[in-house]
Parts: sequence; C-alpha cells; structure tokens
Amino acid sequence: MNLMNLPLYNFANGTFMIIIFGLVCVGLVVAIFMFMGGSSKKNDEDQPE
Repeated sequence: MNLMNLPLYNFANGTFMIIIFGLVCVGLVVAIFMFMGGSSKKNDEDQPE
C-alpha cells in the first residue's frame, strides 16, 4: 500500500507558469513604454531648421 503516500496534486508546474506569465506581462509593458518614449525623437528630427 505504498500508493497511499503519493500526493494528489503538485503546485510546482502552476507556480512556474504564473511566474512566466508575469515576466511576459512585464516585458510587454516595458516594450509599450519604450515605443511611447521613442516616438518623440522622430518629431524633433522632422522640424525644419
């Protein structure tokens, strides 16, 4: 009856997936802020001298 000691669930895989999902979300937010900040440089170059 060694099968009685086996765990019925494992949180390791779910925790790993949540961490990966959080890193992807943070990366997307950083990319959006980089695109927003980079757009002002183009306007400075288009102005006539």
